Order: sequence, then structure tokens, then C-alpha cells
Amino acid sequence: MKISECSNSEVASILAGVGIGIRFGPYEYRIQSPINDIAIAVRTLYGDREFRTAVECPDFRVRVDPGWHKASRCVYASVNGQIWKRWPKRLTVGALEWVCNWCFFRGTAGKFALHAASAEVPSGKGAIVFPGLSGAGKSTLAATLMLSGWRLLSDEVALFDLQDHSLTGLGRSTVLKGESLKLIRDFFPEKAIFGPVGRMLEPPGPVAHLRPTTETTEISGQTFLPLAFCFPERQLNTSPRLEPFEAGLCFSTLSQLGLNYRFLGPDGFETLLTLTKACPAFRLVYSDATDAERFLRELDSEGDLQNKLSESLSTTLQQSRLSLDIDPKSNKQPPTQAKRPAPQTQQTPSSSSTHIERDDTGWVSVTGQGKAASASLDSGRHHLFAILRGEFDWTALTLAEWDTLLLVANHFELASQLATSCYSRHDAMDIPAPARVALEHAQQAVTFNHKLHNFELQCLQRIAKASHTQPVLLKGAAYLACRHPWAQGRKTNDIDLLLEPNALNAFERFLQMEGYEPDSELTASDRRYYRKWLHELPPYKHSYRKIEVDVHFRLLPVSDPRSFPTDKWIERSHRVADDSPFRVLDRVDQVLHAIVNLGHTGEFRRAVRDTWDISNLLNPENCGPDNSPAATASVVFDWAELQHRTKQLRLQKTVSKILLLGEELVGLSLPEHFIEDLTGKSNARIRSSTVYRTMKTASLPDGPTLRSRKRYHALWAMEHFPLPKLSTWLDPLTWTKRFHFMTDE
Repeated sequence: MKISECSNSEVASILAGVGIGIRFGPYEYRIQSPINDIAIAVRTLYGDREFRTAVECPDFRVRVDPGWHKASRCVYASVNGQIWKRWPKRLTVGALEWVCNWCFFRGTAGKFALHAASAEVPSGKGAIVFPGLSGAGKSTLAATLMLSGWRLLSDEVALFDLQDHSLTGLGRSTVLKGESLKLIRDFFPEKAIFGPVGRMLEPPGPVAHLRPTTETTEISGQTFLPLAFCFPERQLNTSPRLEPFEAGLCFSTLSQLGLNYRFLGPDGFETLLTLTKACPAFRLVYSDATDAERFLRELDSEGDLQNKLSESLSTTLQQSRLSLDIDPKSNKQPPTQAKRPAPQTQQTPSSSSTHIERDDTGWVSVTGQGKAASASLDSGRHHLFAILRGEFDWTALTLAEWDTLLLVANHFELASQLATSCYSRHDAMDIPAPARVALEHAQQAVTFNHKLHNFELQCLQRIAKASHTQPVLLKGAAYLACRHPWAQGRKTNDIDLLLEPNALNAFERFLQMEGYEPDSELTASDRRYYRKWLHELPPYKHSYRKIEVDVHFRLLPVSDPRSFPTDKWIERSHRVADDSPFRVLDRVDQVLHAIVNLGHTGEFRRAVRDTWDISNLLNPENCGPDNSPAATASVVFDWAELQHRTKQLRLQKTVSKILLLGEELVGLSLPEHFIEDLTGKSNARIRSSTVYRTMKTASLPDGPTLRSRKRYHALWAMEHFPLPKLSTWLDPLTWTKRFHFMTDE
């Protein structure tokens, strides 16, 4: 049964429950949403697909959920349990399509993803790729080709196999905006079927997604021989023509349009080099997309297109396809690409116990699954940390349990550590194939992350030496520098450094000389606010690499009632290596910083990951003495010193709550009576406090969406706790700038 044969209520029911399974090219998606507009869009845009529930352990779990932001309705899109982005309600359908595209942009494994449209020529001899940035006219041209009878592989992403360099059809919808939307409607009034229309503000105008034709849907997952790169270029009052595009310029341009080019490393370079050598490149100059379509069709039908291409088309791709026993005319997917078993058999929507209620706005409320979902997530969390501690044999997990485990691990940003732990203890073949795909991609992602991190540290090391400073590495950067065994699979999203206040100006000056710059939208007043009331300089990013560098002069904002100078912390720090300017905090200070950073900066979305870091820092088997990177012997953690420093800084409340939270979340081990000796209160009394209960609510995923309204409010409360001291509010900078930073993402 096809999706279009089902009623909208049936589609809405399964979307709000277990989710609909859709395969786009080589990747399996699970689409879930309680929003009625999403159900209408799925039924309209993908009506030719089989109506089935989602398989377990898909490549991408995509959710679009309703929410509120600044008193306005919005939607939150998430991938694999992590919030990706927020959009206003008027772009609800766009959110679904754009988040699916993002999966191709950043989440593809084993493929080279290029920002380009691609379509099979009418003669069936191969496909032409149309690369270009947003606004180049790719989508309008792609829609015109598809509605004129061409089989469209994709309008946004061209996926190339890393082995035989073939193109894969995706069978996706095409996004059209403003004038392009009007043109396609006018030229193809009977063929063009659109989903719900949204409204863009920049540039102003409507936006909608075009339903793929049946022929386009049928080629999803099939492979094609790339014939040429044609860069679209619209010029008014000109006849369509092809102009040669120099190979060297083609390579450099495509490397900028390669969505995962850097991620793939040498594989991306070799793939792109082979493609630019084998496929000729042209500039397709045209005024009207329909004229361009007729021009290309005539060349193809008369053989002129193939002749023009054959003048420079080498046999490299043909030979690579033959070596893998692929017939270019068959368009069958090679066996090596079948990474997961066939989808589960079709299930009827009645198998879901979800109860659906619609309000007059078309939004859907879901009941009947909250408690079961929360229990499943809690079980997945316990499995996760038992595996990470080496206390659980994960080979006995069912595929359904792996499905929950992977969702939880991704949500907590611990998927790469799970993969590292699994592969270090057992043969990878013991893992079910669908789960193994996800773990392999997580491990590939952390390897790439560490390469970026190490390269950035080399650049920062030059800056430190040139500025005669000795930055102290914090958090993730410090854990990796210390080579803690548990940090091997840990990803770090930025680099945090601590400097003495009198060294800030010199370090900042050399940062700027090396191409690092703060956000261009920050004003002089914003920068004064950072210096006067926060604990760091405005975040710096390199103009090309875009990795954030946070330069701290304190560990808590100046406005925080418990803020303290860090001179003694820097004095107790240790050099990473004899020839390195970098230092790391001593082990007790590392623990204390991780605690206060979580307890006072409000990042409770990462509370589970951060308390897992703290748990490992407290474990003598996981850390060397005095954080020496080369050390292998264990040393007992100095709990008495932690208690002493905590009392000196008057941080007893924060330390006690975070340690008890870690005990509940990740099984952190505490000495008996430590909390009572530190605070004079029992563990039960601290856990019963409003602040502690809010911390716990903010830390744990809740319900099918992982982000219930209750958790949303708890996260907001912790982001604004504790309140700044009174002198902060008396400063005019606070009234003009503090509210600017108080945003919820």
C-alpha cells in the first residue's frame, strides 16, 4: 500500500507514533512528527512510497516537533535525538525537508556529497551534474528537467560512491522559492504538485516543495554514470550554450562545494581528482530554464551531447565500473552498497497505541506513549553506562534495544565513546549490521574531530609562543592533551583556554594576526560586556576553519556571585610537555572546574556527558598522576583536597548537587559521608531541594520528543541560574546587552 492511498489521519497517526520509514537513496530515514502539516506534506510529496513503519536502527531519525520561542509558535527539528535547529511555524514543512537535506550535507558516510543537482539524460547514457551555490538556479533547472521527462537524481545533493564514483538517485522533493515557484507553476500547471506553502522573510516570498515524479521516485537508490559537470549561469536575453570550464578551476570550485570534502580527507581528494579528470566541465549559460532543457535534450537526441562530452571524457569511470561488475545501462545498485537488511514488512497504523488529538490550528497532541518512552530511554541510559564501564555484555542486546541505545548515546553526545568502547572489547562483527553502520560513522566523525582539534592546537601553539603566553587547556582540550583513556572517543566542539588577565591583550592581538576573528555582528558594546561581566573574550573563529576558540580570564562570569580569580589555579597547573607552551589544570582543579562549569553556566543539555567526564576524572584507573600525559600508573584521587578547595571558594552547594546528580545519572562513585561532611546536610535533603530536582529534570530526555515542556522549562531555568549579583544589574551594559545573550536555542 502506498502512502497516497492512506488517509491523512492514518499518516498522522503513524508519524506521531513509531514513525514512517522512507528510504532516500542509500539511507534509511525514520520520520516522526505530531504536526498535521507534516503529515499532509509526507502524504503529498512522498505518496508513491510504500506506507510502512520505520525500521529499527535507521541511518537518520528525524523529528519535527512544535514549540514556543519568545511568545511565538515554532518547530524544533532534531536528528538522531539531537536538536538541530529551530524555525518559525510558517516554515514547518520546510523544516522537515531541510533537516533531511542536512543529513546528506553532514551525516553521509561512504559517499562524497556535492552541493549540486543531477539528472539522467533522456537517452539513458548517464547523468549530468549541475553544481552551484544556493541561488545559482539549480533547483529551478532541476524542476524543469524533471517535469519535462528527465529522471532527477536530486536537486540539492549529488552523492558519489567512493569506490566506483557512480551517482546515486535520491528521489527527494525539490524546494522552490519566490519567482522560481511561480515560474514552475506557470509552465507546468498540471504536472507540478506542491506540498503546503510556507513564507520566507529573507528574501520575502513563498516557499514550497515540489513532489518528485514517479520516474524520479523509482530510481531512488539506483546508480548512474556521471557524464559531465555543467555549472548553471543565468544571463538575460541569451541563447543557451555550453562553454568549456577549465579543469583546475573545476577542481577548486568543486572542493568548495563538497559538503563533506574535508570530512573524508584523502578519500574525498582522490574521488574529486578522479571525477575532474574523467568528466568534462562546462558552463551552461542560459536565460530561461525551459530553453536550457530543450537545448540539452536536442543535443542528447541528436548525439551531439555525447559527442561533445566524448571529446574530453576519459575511460576512467567506465573502467572503475567494469572492475566492480556494474553495467552503466542497468542502473542497478552494486551489492557493495547494500549496507543494511531490507526494510521490515509493512505494518498497519493500528499497531500503534498512540492517541491523536487535533486542535483548531492543525497541530496534534500525542498521549499514551510518554511513560513507556521514558522507561525505554532510562533503560537505554543504564545500558549505555554499563557498556562504557565494561560491566555489560552488549552482544546480548536485541536490535530494538540497540535502537534505543543509539538514540540515547547520540542525544548525550556519547555515540563516539560508545563506538570506541565496543570496538576495543569485541569484534565489530558481533554488532548487528544496522547498529554497526551507525557506530562506524560515529567513530569516523570523532577521528575527523580529533584531526581538526590537533591542527587547531598547532596553530594556537604558534600564537602562544609568539605572544609569550602559556595558555591552560580546559575541559575537552585538556582531557585529550592528557591522553586519558576514557577520552579517546570524546568529541570536542571548541577549544577552551585560560589565560592570566594581563596576557589577554597580547594573545588576542596575535589571534587576529593569524586570521581569527569574533562574530562580525558583535558591537563594541558587546565586547565591553564580555570583558566586564563575563569570564571570556568574545568567541573567536578562524575565517576558514570555523572552530570556536574561547579565551577565558576567569572560570565563572564576573557577574556570578561565586566568581573567583584564577591565579592560584594557574600556579597549580602543569605543562603538557617540555616543548609545549600549553598547560593543564591539576586533577582536583579539573574536577572542580567541570563541576562549576556545569552548575553555573546552565549547559544541562550536556549534563550527562559532563558528569561522565567527572566520574572518569575521579576514577584513579582512568587518569595518570598529576595529569602527566605519558604516565600510566594510577593514583588515588585526593577527596580531602577537593573538599578544602570547595570550602575556600564557597562552592559547597554547587559541588554537592553536581556530584549527587552524577551519582544518579552515570553511577558516579562517592566516598561515604563525603557530601554530609562537605555541607552538613544529608544526601536525601539535598536531592529534595527545588534546584536539584530542576537540574535532574533538565538533564534527562523526557517522552517521545526527548524534550518535553517540563524539561524545556527546566532547561530555561538552569540557563538563568544563579541570578547575577546586584551590581551587574545596576550597570547600563546589563540592560542593553544581557537580554541579547539570553536566547534559547
